[in-house]
Amino acid sequence: MQPPPGYEDGMSVWRLLKGLYGLKQAGRIWHERLKADMEELGYTQCPRDHAVFRIGTWTKDDWAICTFWVDNETGVGARYQLDRVAKMFQQKYGITGEGELVGNIRLVRAVPSIGPLKIVARL
Repeated sequence: MQPPPGYEDGMSVWRLLKGLYGLKQAGRIWHERLKADMEELGYTQCPRDHAVFRIGTWTKDDWAICTFWVDNETGVGARYQLDRVAKMFQQKYGITGEGELVGNIRLVRAVPSIGPLKIVARL
C-alpha cells in the first residue's frame, strides 16, 4: 500500500480506520456488517452455514431463505421478504439486482401444506 502523494517521508506509520477491499480482514468485516443488517431485518443466521439466513415459517407462507457468496445473493421464498433484502442492499450499499439471471427454480408445495415439495428447475 502506498501513501498519498506528498506524505512519502518514509518514517510515517499509517493506521487504517476501516477495512479495505482485498485485505485479509475485509471478508470478516463484510460478514459482520451483513449479519447485523440481516438481523435488523429479522433474519436468523444458520448455525451450520453462516452464509445462509432465514426468516418466517413455511406454514404461514412468509418464509424466505437468503444465501450469500462474497457480494452475490440468492434468495427463495416470499417475494415481499426478498424485496426487503433487495431494498436494504440498494439503500445501504448501492447494490442492485440488475445482474444476469442464469436460471430459476420454482418450488411447488402439494396440498396439504405438510405434503411433499416438488422442485422445478430451468437453467
